[in-house]
Amino acid sequence: MGQSRRHLLCVLIGYLVSYRLTLGCYQFPADVKDPCMDKECHFGSKCRPSLDGRTAECMCPEKCANYGDSRGSRPVCGSDGRDYPNVCELEKAACKQMREITIKYQGHCGECYFFTSVICFQGNHIAVFSDSK
Repeated sequence: MGQSRRHLLCVLIGYLVSYRLTLGCYQFPADVKDPCMDKECHFGSKCRPSLDGRTAECMCPEKCANYGDSRGSRPVCGSDGRDYPNVCELEKAACKQMREITIKYQGHCGECYFFTSVICFQGNHIAVFSDSK
């Protein structure tokens, strides 16, 4: 593969700095394929290449950064009927429990979660439910 085939992969190396997340970048050599390209991770885990970029493993998020009022830092309702402070915390819980938990909708679950085919008005949020769990 030539120079044009090289690609840059930036990975979070949170385990290297225990008190904060660090963004590190790794440029794969032309003859090395991104080890995460064909790796499938489940239950909220994320693919993390090794420091040499030759292997990778699926890892659960250890810490969740807060980006203020961005979409990723807002509360979400999980498919398990629980409130999570943000998407990362939902993925962290799913990974720890080794089960699939998806975002039911943005915002808190509220009291209407167990009803079917209803619309719940909660402050500025509107939630439409089509199934019960």
